[in-house]
Amino acid sequence: MKGLWTVALVIAAFGIGLSSMLLIPQLRTEPRPLPALVEVPSYPLALTVDEAYAAIPHRQTRFNTSEAKMPAAEQEYLRIVFATLDQGVALRVSATQAYSNGDYDRDYANNFVVLAQFVDDLSPPSGLGKYQREIVSALEREGNYFGDWQTQRSGFPSKGRPQLEQNKHVRAASRSLRNAYGILRSRYGSERRHNQEAMFDYHCALDFL
Repeated sequence: MKGLWTVALVIAAFGIGLSSMLLIPQLRTEPRPLPALVEVPSYPLALTVDEAYAAIPHRQTRFNTSEAKMPAAEQEYLRIVFATLDQGVALRVSATQAYSNGDYDRDYANNFVVLAQFVDDLSPPSGLGKYQREIVSALEREGNYFGDWQTQRSGFPSKGRPQLEQNKHVRAASRSLRNAYGILRSRYGSERRHNQEAMFDYHCALDFL
């Protein structure tokens, strides 16, 4: 078990019986340091993050650490996750435009897999583990959606909200994003309005629904 010492009974090989009792330490697993913002995976896309928000269209509010009341470690963690969500927004909108225009050359699904793995590898602050799992799930399911679209091409049902609402991956991703936002809203209800709006925008903009 992480961070604990275990007692091992060492039995002599030649039938002598119990020969000694040794305390054998296990290595303590320390939380991995958070990556820098520049390490968040990004891709050359048809749209920048700002252009993707404008294309949806959706309000774009950036998380401001100078206004945050939460502990510094949680601020830094959320900055990394929010930057990843922004990349997801750019991917989602760029992929939708490309596939809608019949350009199926790019494997956007794999780009989502990379984003999901990046978040999954983070060490979340105490109390944010479920939040992180919801974000990973949302990114994976959006990747599944675009993977199916790339495979089925023009036969893929992608026209309008009714077809989106019927897609299992879209519904699952939406549910995960709403759950994730709900966790932050409950945990950080005392944050100033600007950051409350930022938390909403990051998750809502990535949501198809």
